[in-house]
Amino acid sequence: MKLSIYLSIISVLFISGCQTNNPVRVDLRQALLSPIATEEDFSRKGGLTSEQVKQRLIPIYEKAYLKGDHTVTRKLAMEYITSFGLDNRKKAKALFQELINKGNIEAKYFLAVGLKRGDFGELSHDKIELYHDYLETSHPEVIKNDKADAEAWRQIIKTNFSELSKVYLTGLEQCQQKIEELPLTLSPNESYLTLEYIANCLSKYSVGEDIVQRLDVIGQFQQLHCNIRSNNKPCISDGYAFLSSNKITDETSFESLEIISIALNDIYKHHKRRLKMYFPKERENLTSLSVATQLSKAAALQKAGKLEEAANIVKTMLASENMSTYDRAYCRLYLSIIILDFPDRDYDQVINYVLLAIEPNILNYEQQYQSIHLLANLYFLKEDYKKYIPAMLSLLDRTKEGKKLIPQKTFDNLTSLLGRAQY
Repeated sequence: MKLSIYLSIISVLFISGCQTNNPVRVDLRQALLSPIATEEDFSRKGGLTSEQVKQRLIPIYEKAYLKGDHTVTRKLAMEYITSFGLDNRKKAKALFQELINKGNIEAKYFLAVGLKRGDFGELSHDKIELYHDYLETSHPEVIKNDKADAEAWRQIIKTNFSELSKVYLTGLEQCQQKIEELPLTLSPNESYLTLEYIANCLSKYSVGEDIVQRLDVIGQFQQLHCNIRSNNKPCISDGYAFLSSNKITDETSFESLEIISIALNDIYKHHKRRLKMYFPKERENLTSLSVATQLSKAAALQKAGKLEEAANIVKTMLASENMSTYDRAYCRLYLSIIILDFPDRDYDQVINYVLLAIEPNILNYEQQYQSIHLLANLYFLKEDYKKYIPAMLSLLDRTKEGKKLIPQKTFDNLTSLLGRAQY
């Protein structure tokens, strides 16, 4: 399995200090740059989860919207729909419909997919059918995945309804964000959307409490899907079984470490919003003007596809002895991004640059987080799971207290066997 590499650096060169008289932007800046610590702000040196940041932004957009500023409608709708809590997600439906009525066709995608997934607290397939032509043209993957999902669940119902019924019942009990139309018992004629919602609810919208049983049920849903496949590839359910049972030893095979890594990545993907990914500006280093100027030239060359020239600009700067520790760390991080664009990219070289960038622990907190995320993905691409797992655990350990995503015993066991990431 291969993962696409994605590194989001908020500002490639520097963070602008431009002023604005727009009241919404002023309020947003104040909310983000000067957060007031509370008991709910479980943090790493002041860090907030992206969900906590969202809860600071929503009231500002709501205030502006209620005053008649409908330029914030889409932003408010997106904050709602990407929220962890169902109450907020329900509010997004009316806003997306409002956007559609005003000619925003992209809102059709969010409304159709949100109803299919139950994001608004209801399950419906009608918008997928109503907007079929639009989706097939602009988002063909929606139509393709919808057909594939429906067919897969139909096969499972046809071939293993008895087992599916048991898994559904257990999953219904574990789902922490139930919607009203979920049946207490499963019928062979039940819409596949119901089954999909329970599986998604367990994976995306349930945390803490009985982690072992929840991971076990997620694995059972995955296994039912694997049972109808014709290939002999390992099933991700095995990875969830390892995490829930904690049967991981020094003798665990390479294949087992691979499937554990895939399961950890799946958990991370579904719960990024609950991790400490955002940090107030209590440590905001900026690149020096001379370095920023050269990086600007490198960025233009990179965009133009002149990767060798872009890389040489950064390498020339790194060869200088007159660089601050932050400038040097940032340039190493930026050089790793350029190298990843090369067709014959050298992952070992990229990993070396990222490690050197992380080592002095001077990057801004968001940059440090993104660097660790990148490093984890690189280890995965190299199939170096003994390094990937500690890196991923260091990310998953950023969740709120009492809301762990894997059992503590499993976390401690993996850390004991593979070591703790030193960054």
